[in-house]
Amino acid sequence: MKVIKCIIADDEPLGSGLIKKLILMYEGFEVIAVAQNGFEAVKLVNELKPELLFLDISMPKLNGFEVLELLDHLPEVVFVTAHDNFAIKAFEQNAFDYLLKPVSDERFDKLVQKIRLKLSEPAHNKNSSGTLLNKSEPITRIAVKDKNNILIIPVGDLIYVEAADDYIYLRTKGGKFIKKGKISYYSENLNGKEFIQIHRSYIVNLEFITGLELFEKDKYRIKLSTGEFLPVSRSLYKELKEFLNL
Repeated sequence: MKVIKCIIADDEPLGSGLIKKLILMYEGFEVIAVAQNGFEAVKLVNELKPELLFLDISMPKLNGFEVLELLDHLPEVVFVTAHDNFAIKAFEQNAFDYLLKPVSDERFDKLVQKIRLKLSEPAHNKNSSGTLLNKSEPITRIAVKDKNNILIIPVGDLIYVEAADDYIYLRTKGGKFIKKGKISYYSENLNGKEFIQIHRSYIVNLEFITGLELFEKDKYRIKLSTGEFLPVSRSLYKELKEFLNL
């Protein structure tokens, strides 16, 4: 029987201990690591590449959703939490399952049977946990990897977002960072009173716009307080003028 490698990410020893105890009741499952915060979870999952991640949502440093944004290796994810109000978000993240604490033996047994079936499929593909979609409230911070470090960027420090195929650049007060993702996510989830999309490739923090000017025939651009210029698409020019009360 193929051994299914598991990692548990939970800041509460009681919670991780219970999940570990339940896992070890079943043949073919192995707990290869336990993370006590979000940073540890990202590091361990990317290094050890488990098939299955048991992930708490409320953790120090990074929450469970932010952990998923930073994973290079994407295992099947089972959220384990005391709160039922994150279930919709979890399944939008392609979570395999969502367990409420305290987890009963019967509920865990159902999970085990499901995961064995899933991972035994010949053409099994790991899920594509990526950036969270359709949050009910605007995002307030963004997690990025900078070499071996994980940085948390408050959105107030974000100057603009730039699209680059399957990646985006985040221009901040502290520099420019690249992150896997789509600009549509930021268009939908940044606060619409503070950010505006000026071009299919750019979303800008209104606080940093210092001017709007014509620089070629029928072509406009904005000037930022950083001294940079960004293009404004013809279709979004009118909306931008209204936002700037011009």
